[in-house]
Amino acid sequence: ISADRSNSDSGRQVNEDRIMTISRVNNESTPTASTCIKILFLPCYKTEKKLISMFNVALKYMERCGFAIV
Repeated sequence: ISADRSNSDSGRQVNEDRIMTISRVNNESTPTASTCIKILFLPCYKTEKKLISMFNVALKYMERCGFAIV
């Protein structure tokens, strides 16, 4: 259990570090969605194409579950 907690804490720290990077990279009060996606999610995938493919799969599941995609 402690190992799981340690892993989730380190993952949380990585995301917090990436969020701080977003605010430093984008000198606006609100970073763009593109900036957030590239910094938070792209490191988990080998290519941007793979990331887009996974988002498309997620959108299909959301549509099947009844979420309105507008």
